[in-house]
Amino acid sequence: MNTCLLPSFKKCQIEDMPLISSYLKKADYLGSDYNVVNMTMWDVFYPLYYYEEADFLLIACFHDDNYYLYMPLCDSSCFEKALLRAQELFLAASIKFRLIFFDEEHKDRALSLFKDIEAQELVNSFDYIYDMNSFRTFVGKKMQKKRNHLNNFYKNYQDRFVYEDLNENNIQELYDFVRNLDCEDDEVLKIEKEGIFRLLDNHQHLRYESGLIRIDSRIEAFIIASDLNSMCVQENVEKADKNITGLYQAMIKEFFGRHFLDKIYIDREDDAGIDDLRLSKSSYHPCGYVHKYMLE
Repeated sequence: MNTCLLPSFKKCQIEDMPLISSYLKKADYLGSDYNVVNMTMWDVFYPLYYYEEADFLLIACFHDDNYYLYMPLCDSSCFEKALLRAQELFLAASIKFRLIFFDEEHKDRALSLFKDIEAQELVNSFDYIYDMNSFRTFVGKKMQKKRNHLNNFYKNYQDRFVYEDLNENNIQELYDFVRNLDCEDDEVLKIEKEGIFRLLDNHQHLRYESGLIRIDSRIEAFIIASDLNSMCVQENVEKADKNITGLYQAMIKEFFGRHFLDKIYIDREDDAGIDDLRLSKSSYHPCGYVHKYMLE
């Protein structure tokens, strides 16, 4: 859907991402939904529209036949002003005022501003936050099992694997690797796959970093990650051959040992309510979560 029913809102395009990034920097939110790489990747699933005034930028998504407003992108002092303006725009278009992906603090600010609005916890959308140091070192008792996998990989593949940053010489091979990912007739995985292609198509325009691991000269794993806020990096994509013990851990250690050295935390997004994904993310022992809410 490319025509927005909200007055003055425009469809977010790749050329709009620098503008959106400048407002995201002002807001400095923690949460995977507030990241231009994520926005670009999931554009088919969550089409986004934006509206700009002097002090703020509003983002609305269209999903399941409804419009939802993200937390306004602005300095904290302009938050209530931006929300009130957003309410005006929704009411003028006779569209129900729904808010989505609000964190705990800004959910409470919205509830204080609007007395006739209710909040619902989006448990399956909670982001997992990790201490960056544990992903660079795998030290500590909690990481012993992961460290064992990692050491097993280095022992078995030390002379057979190489790490490379994404570049013009290997990007076509990465396209081929993604093309061969098994989606198992899963519609969300198919959308994710198309989203990864979209990121690769625009790698020169989006500010993300990517690395890959080859085993016997063949790509077997890769990561895409990008700045989320002043302290946190977002891991947008992580793919590896699950049959190779320790490959996921090696990909994490090799990549984050070279990139985002100024960041303290990693946001590895949500588990989408999938049990296996929840177990996998929990097994890395998050240091916290980003709680998210929908309000209407």
